[in-house]
Amino acid sequence: MTQLGHLYRRVSHPSQLTGHGLKRQDENTLAFVKSRGLTLVGTYEDRGISAWTGKNQKKGELGRVLDLIRAGVIKSGEALVVDALDRLSRQPFMSAFGLLKEILEAGVVIHAIHEPNPITLESVNTVPQIAQSMISALMLAHDESKNKSRLVRQAYQHGRETGEIVAGRVPTWVIRNVNKRTGEKWFTLDEDIVPIVQRIFRMCASGHSSYEIAKRFTEEGIKPFGDLKRLSGSAATNKHHWNSTTVQDIVRSRTVLGEFRSHQVWEDENGKRQHKLMKVMPNYYPSGFIDHDLWQKANDALVMRKRARVRGNTGIGFPNLLKPIAVCQHCGSTMQIKNQIAKKDGSKFRRLRCAGRSENYCDNSRVPRYDQVEEAILRLVSEIKLTDHRSAEKSALTRVVNEESMKLDALQVEVRNIILAFKGSPTAVAIVAEKEAEIATLAKSRSENQAKLDALNFSQSPESRRDAMIELIGRMRSEIDLHKLHDIRTELNMRLRQAIKHVAFNCNGDIAIHLHGETAWYLLAQDKGGLTSGMRLIDGPKRGEDGLDLRGKTVDDFVMIRS
Repeated sequence: MTQLGHLYRRVSHPSQLTGHGLKRQDENTLAFVKSRGLTLVGTYEDRGISAWTGKNQKKGELGRVLDLIRAGVIKSGEALVVDALDRLSRQPFMSAFGLLKEILEAGVVIHAIHEPNPITLESVNTVPQIAQSMISALMLAHDESKNKSRLVRQAYQHGRETGEIVAGRVPTWVIRNVNKRTGEKWFTLDEDIVPIVQRIFRMCASGHSSYEIAKRFTEEGIKPFGDLKRLSGSAATNKHHWNSTTVQDIVRSRTVLGEFRSHQVWEDENGKRQHKLMKVMPNYYPSGFIDHDLWQKANDALVMRKRARVRGNTGIGFPNLLKPIAVCQHCGSTMQIKNQIAKKDGSKFRRLRCAGRSENYCDNSRVPRYDQVEEAILRLVSEIKLTDHRSAEKSALTRVVNEESMKLDALQVEVRNIILAFKGSPTAVAIVAEKEAEIATLAKSRSENQAKLDALNFSQSPESRRDAMIELIGRMRSEIDLHKLHDIRTELNMRLRQAIKHVAFNCNGDIAIHLHGETAWYLLAQDKGGLTSGMRLIDGPKRGEDGLDLRGKTVDDFVMIRS
């Protein structure tokens, strides 16, 4: 009876998939199986998974092999064939030895084709040469990976200190060039990809969602760039396509501004990858095709959509400009557009209806005509003077950032002094760890506050925002192309959300508008002639537990701000 055999192959990095590593292992192991007369019953392959961290045992196919051994599916006496022992593990000796010990104690025979003899539990215990050869192979594999890791770390450290190009992987819009004769390296922009990146930022800054951008690119047949992620299981479509996450990653990346950010990456005890920012190198990559103003606007738009929880399909032509700021004054639910048909002439029109009323838990039965509401609100925001609160906010944020910077500097000096004074002390190690955690928290807070300050520095004045809205309103009223109209109304919706916090609808048919940064509310009062704009409540209403609280306020509480 022939011995049953199982093949295991592995390469450490995805870049090796295009080389000859797997092909060579495939040829060598299959030739070995044939020469030894083994019956091949299973092949297991880890692509781009490291054995230095033991990831191939935790998440790779080797972990599956171990599970089959533990379950008795791979039985005692069967063979596991590898190109070399370092395919199984490059971990420190005791960890690697523990892996081989488990396999051998299950009765499985290990055939490493570069080892002269098969490795069994009995041969390791009785033949010194086999045991010594196995120990040497495991220790050599770990030392080799350790030296490679050290050299790569030194190269990156040298690059961070001198600005020399060392990055192997670069953004997809950057081409890494190498002079084969001199070894000189330099970066250039990919002229095919840069226009796509610019369009992503312009669309995002104009209020388009990442989902909408991905959908538009897919419909237009724009091919996605970057590496194809090979999936497994039910997700194994292996199709390269645009998605919202890809768009958001591009918009949030500061590499378009030329920055290179080096990170320290490790896995915690739960196997989750952790990142720590080590250094930021400005002007490392080619820049200039996305200016800082556009980058900030696009990221502000992403944050604003997330805070406003804008979801769902906006529809052709973006019919609801008040999404998601239109809410019911009584229950706080959103006001939704409902299409209706007039009984007299059969014409179609749209009304706004409280979502809570549709679910039968709100008494607000008013259904104002959407077109009248939109027209009145656009007229109001075109006429009122918006308040500029940026100076006070910038002063407060600048003070906070400066205070956090001083605290960070003091903590870092304190850590250095502790290390120098109490080097090697277990107590000092615990204190330093506590201080470093405090430094990390403070650094994150400073980074967030600095981002807010940057956003304020690049934000438009209220006058500029109002002028932009007036210009968009004019373009909207004259545009007949549906796609262009959709883009205009998308940007106008974003402008409205920047200016207006809530548009609250009550049972009387009146509509109260609350602007960002103001305590007063504006009223669109319902009368026989329709909605009258230009009414302002001098003392803003108190905020109730359910958020909006204008109940009890009447037109008499408001004053006219225009004739």
